Amino acid sequence: MRKLFAIMLLLVTCYATPGKNSKGVPPSLLPAAICDAKKVFLSNGGDSDLAYDTFYSEMQRWGRYETVNSPDEADLIVEVTFRVGRGREWLHDETVGAPQDGRRYPLLMLATLTVFDVKSNHSLWSAVESRKLALTEKNRGKDTVNLVQKLVAELRNRVETPQ
Repeated sequence: MRKLFAIMLLLVTCYATPGKNSKGVPPSLLPAAICDAKKVFLSNGGDSDLAYDTFYSEMQRWGRYETVNSPDEADLIVEVTFRVGRGREWLHDETVGAPQDGRRYPLLMLATLTVFDVKSNHSLWSAVESRKLALTEKNRGKDTVNLVQKLVAELRNRVETPQ
């Protein structure tokens, strides 16, 4: 079980963290649908009101897209998903920090931002940020906000980079 968790943590870290190998590699072009969109529906993929509230606030502050109240009115659906994981299981707020089998296991926070095409419901682009779960509730909140702010900044940087 520990080996499996270590492998999973390594894979998530490799793919979720901007790697040292990315130096000199230009960012890929975004699909035109993302750059041309005017209206977006913001979706909460789950497990953290704080993550969604931060996401909503950051998207409003950016002001690039008009936020609409229904996917039917939108050009894109932009979804934030927040999870806390231990081993191979994803936890919910009530189980975070609870010992398993009498022992505590390292926990990982994982936030994902995904842009979907409304018509096809296909994912057009996504970004992932992760961090080891903080021990205190106060620091968990700060980390949650920071992860989501990084995700919105990544989308903003990609959209605003000349294509």
